[in-house]
Amino acid sequence: MIVVTETESDMERDHGPSWTVPASLSPSRVESFLSCPLAFRFSSIQRLPDPPTQATTKGSLVHRALERLFLLPPDDRTPGALDQCVAEAITEYQAHPDFTGLTLEETALALDVAVKTVQRTWVTARAWLRKEIGGPSRLV
Repeated sequence: MIVVTETESDMERDHGPSWTVPASLSPSRVESFLSCPLAFRFSSIQRLPDPPTQATTKGSLVHRALERLFLLPPDDRTPGALDQCVAEAITEYQAHPDFTGLTLEETALALDVAVKTVQRTWVTARAWLRKEIGGPSRLV
């Protein structure tokens, strides 16, 4: 006996897709589609999140620290306040489901890098922020 099951395309024809198709496409989205249609579907149509990488996590932390810093009055935007904002951003991300409970050692293992690399990355990110923002006179 042969059993035929309904395929995903059959279900879509009968019930329609369960996601919204983009109304317009940028040139980069068209290139994304041409290079890998399945990846395009996952990111642009189904909007499946990408797993965090070391670079995206560092970027998100830097962005969050700057958001917190610029919520402060201009006179309070000091290098010490920046350090506090970075510490608060790290604390927020430690509660994020993708990073909950990760120690430096577990983070290094997840990223397939040495613990010293994880520590160096945080030091480098903080130093870069300080350099880019400058001293208190440039934090306005």
